[in-house]
Amino acid sequence: MLTAAAWKVLLAAVRNGATLLATGVIDRDEHWMPVERSRDLGLSSAVAPVAQEETLRLDGQEWQVPFHGESFQRIEKAVIGDQETAAVQTVALGAGKVIWCPLPLETGSESAPVAALYRYALKQAGVAPAFWVEHSDPRSSSAPASSNSASSTPSSRSPASTSASRSLTPGAAPVSPSTSPPTGRPHPGQPQGRPGFGAVAPVVGAT
Repeated sequence: MLTAAAWKVLLAAVRNGATLLATGVIDRDEHWMPVERSRDLGLSSAVAPVAQEETLRLDGQEWQVPFHGESFQRIEKAVIGDQETAAVQTVALGAGKVIWCPLPLETGSESAPVAALYRYALKQAGVAPAFWVEHSDPRSSSAPASSNSASSTPSSRSPASTSASRSLTPGAAPVSPSTSPPTGRPHPGQPQGRPGFGAVAPVVGAT
């Protein structure tokens, strides 16, 4: 979890034009004591255990987010306001914005919702993908709950962050593992949250 000092530094960067992506609970300090950081975003939230099957609303689509295994009983989520279904919040703050996903997606059992959230955050930050990949196997990608999603079609194209196992588009240059790690593995030096409770990572780009 974040210290009070770290939270202030991140918000200062946002006010200066950065885009911040946060997942999971933010209203806890490094000692897991209650704080009211959601108020900095004009929101209110509570903390609750995750269910084995959660639904996330993101950019007009609904994604199924499963939490499997015994560990899910120790994982918590944020419940924003009176929301019955978790929804990603995008809040303008100064010259930048904060994107807050109340579910700790990184601890879930599916990588597709995580990739979709990261694509959304990069788009909001004005960062274009470095290259594209083709879906070579329909079993290698998960689709959102909405049946009309383009990602449910094996021949559709999506940013490289969706899967490290898919082949490069013909003519695309190989990407060094040091600059594009496989999905689900944090890049060295990437800020992370307390294991099992989500993460907070700054994404800096044009707004």
